Amino acid sequence: RESAQEDPVQIEADFLNRWPSGSTFSPFSQETAEAMRNSEILDPYVEIGTDDAYAFRWYYKEHEIMGRMLQAPHILSIDPSEQVGQDSIGIILENAHTGEVAMPADISEGNLIVFSKWVANFLIKHQGVTLMIERRSMGTAILDYVILFLTNEGIDPFRRIFNQVVQQAEEYPDRFKEIQNPFSSRENLFIKYKKHFGWSTSGSGATSRTDLYSRTLTAAAKMVGSLMRDRSLILQVLGLEIRNGRVDHGEGEHDDLSIAWLLAYWILSLGKNLKHYGIEPNRILCDNPVYRKELASVSSYDQEVFNKARQDVERLSKTLKEEKDEYVAKRLEFDL
Repeated sequence: RESAQEDPVQIEADFLNRWPSGSTFSPFSQETAEAMRNSEILDPYVEIGTDDAYAFRWYYKEHEIMGRMLQAPHILSIDPSEQVGQDSIGIILENAHTGEVAMPADISEGNLIVFSKWVANFLIKHQGVTLMIERRSMGTAILDYVILFLTNEGIDPFRRIFNQVVQQAEEYPDRFKEIQNPFSSRENLFIKYKKHFGWSTSGSGATSRTDLYSRTLTAAAKMVGSLMRDRSLILQVLGLEIRNGRVDHGEGEHDDLSIAWLLAYWILSLGKNLKHYGIEPNRILCDNPVYRKELASVSSYDQEVFNKARQDVERLSKTLKEEKDEYVAKRLEFDL
């Protein structure tokens, strides 16, 4: 069921119309904070799961959901929890072409297996959805169940769940080559590479929470901050503050939705080999208003040069992966 965030920030927003805003302690400018607030939609379509009683707040109109899900790939991003009434499982469904939040949810209580089955069924129902889940807390157990449910349906988890085998295909080509074998002949690979599924938080570097709350937060706020739509998500993100030189949620506050939102943007901005999941790299955020505004300021000639360079990079990268001759490969690397 949906968690009730009855904290001072929520109460002030609901009853006094006071929102957290950009200040000396906020990571956001006044303009960015205002864009986030103004994105709120008051009356989402609320879908109640029949078996699990989860509440999902859709920001697509009810009759448009299936069509919108088919029009563009989506990221189903999850920040897990133990579902014991404290921290919630934060869920964000984000449109990969626009960056808009399509459906958020926060689930504070429930059964882990039931939730994992819902995730798997959602992926089965919507073929254009890629799962991005953090491995912390109960994330590893959720991944185990989701992989089991998907493989029982003949669906390849390597193509539907973010994993480091795909992310690091250039660094470890033999590993990536293994998952290209026929699905029926590689069941053991899910066990062999299970630790590579999901977003595994590192102490520092690209997959650290520090990086998520710095580089990714800055970029996400600029590109998709005006498309957040959901009050609970907006409250959590605007409630972030700079303490001791780093961004974090306030004491006693939650960040499950904000982490899920940032993970969704992380895969769109820093994910590699996304074509393996069915996401065309040159279509990412192609309908995003900020991107389109920036694109309009670029001359048609510059845009043509840019498009040709991107096509050359994709062509050379593909050729380089398939090249066996070491001399030719070095030449391709030089060209690339």
